[in-house]
Amino acid sequence: MAQKLRLREAGPAVLDLRRFWIERLEYQEDEELPVDLPEPAVRVSRPEILESDADDYFVTLRLRVAQGEARAIDLTIVGVFRLQSGGESQARLLRMLEYNGSAILFSAARGMIESVTGVSGFGRMGVPSIDLAELIER
Repeated sequence: MAQKLRLREAGPAVLDLRRFWIERLEYQEDEELPVDLPEPAVRVSRPEILESDADDYFVTLRLRVAQGEARAIDLTIVGVFRLQSGGESQARLLRMLEYNGSAILFSAARGMIESVTGVSGFGRMGVPSIDLAELIER
């Protein structure tokens, strides 16, 4: 029998997603899709970070997922994050926002893309996982 996982008390996060929204959503598909669609290819922008006040930051991320020329979805998502310093330096907080904020928004965008394409006439387009850290560090 597997050991029961131990629960530990969780404290408040340094990075808190306050709200998010879709800024742009564009879906295109050919009327006659080929039988064998290629695996989805993902292109992602570097996150854009804007400070709105001392604690809140806007993070914008754009994704384009395409299956060849036959099908593509382009989505821009914006999230408002609150940073609560627990003695962390401003540079470390912004780096955390860039990496973790982007990952949070990418996960939300994946679900939205799969939901939107799931109700299309041609079925759900899966969005593969990507290495956001590698993208940011380029």
